Amino acid sequence: MKIDKMIELQGIDSGDGMPILDATGRGSPVTVSADGVVVEGLRLLNGGPDSAGILVLSNDCVIRNNDASNNYVGIHLQGCKNCTVQGNAASGNLQFGLRLDDCSGNLIFENEMMKNFLGDAFDDGTNLWDDGTVGNRYGDFDDLEEGCIDEDGDGLCDSGREIPGGSSRDRFPLMSLDI
Repeated sequence: MKIDKMIELQGIDSGDGMPILDATGRGSPVTVSADGVVVEGLRLLNGGPDSAGILVLSNDCVIRNNDASNNYVGIHLQGCKNCTVQGNAASGNLQFGLRLDDCSGNLIFENEMMKNFLGDAFDDGTNLWDDGTVGNRYGDFDDLEEGCIDEDGDGLCDSGREIPGGSSRDRFPLMSLDI
């Protein structure tokens, strides 16, 4: 599905789970090329080679409460500014759960990235990986053995997590999303 006009695409759970957009190995289930788009409440599966569950190529977008799993990249932002990526799940992707290329000023928090082949996150720009209070949950940094120490029991790792690719850092990585 290609979104080239400002709209809000919201999946409604009718009792059988989130609506599913399955690319069956051919491209991205959702590609956003218009500014100000909201994509919320969808399962985005089986994006093809070199594609993403959600590919965002625009500014001021909101990507919220989606499940982008079993793609090449879960959620991929390219050249974007001022987008919010919140409350998404990205697992089982061949490359990264969340990937940001040539992006700045985006806010990424309350996402869960688990069991992605190359890593949970990548960012070569300057973006915020927490909202000043909470960050994201990473499958490779959510328990003591991986470096996540929570001495005060608040559900947040006491040390931040570097995001591979550049200088971005999640200052408040989560042990779980249940805080």
